[in-house]
Amino acid sequence: MISPIIVYRRPLSKNFPAERQQLLQHWAADYGRESGRDFTNCRLADSAPGQKPHFCQKTPCFSLSHSGDLLLCAFSLSPLGLDMEKLRPIPRAQALARRFFHPQEQQWLADKGETDFFLIWTAKEAAVKWSGQGINQNFHRFSVIPALEQRQTVALAGHNLYLRWLSPQEGYLACLATTIKAPLLWKNHYGGANDPPAIEEKIFR
Repeated sequence: MISPIIVYRRPLSKNFPAERQQLLQHWAADYGRESGRDFTNCRLADSAPGQKPHFCQKTPCFSLSHSGDLLLCAFSLSPLGLDMEKLRPIPRAQALARRFFHPQEQQWLADKGETDFFLIWTAKEAAVKWSGQGINQNFHRFSVIPALEQRQTVALAGHNLYLRWLSPQEGYLACLATTIKAPLLWKNHYGGANDPPAIEEKIFR
């Protein structure tokens, strides 16, 4: 049985930098309970600049993203990437597309609107966060259009990625990149770091 991917959702606190490790440890322990493992003693490893954040014991894997006043964190037993954006006007969308997007993505976006820009941007960000590379010279070398148009996988770094676009809250768009298809659970976490989040819904796309 494939263990679920869990996306934890909470308001973004001004104290998030100080709370980050405590929240990640809390979510890791909760994810362990959901996946039948013990992740109660997870500690963040020291990451070099540009290195993907991870726990000392490598699993569980996680990916954080925040935008506006919302924070998401996805957990899995396999590497994953998550990006979220608050939908907003992008006056220079076409210029950004020419700089960062694959020619196929630029062509697809030419007669579309701002939400469509974020469909591509969140997918590309999620993909490079999965790889741990970040936005670099390879950002424009792969296209997410096969996933958008035909729901096909996207080839990156010798792997085939599944991309899932999510609506975490009205006015926001997110994308999750994984190498496996797994059930997805949402959990709201609106209280303190010690409050157990509750399952809100289960989706599979």
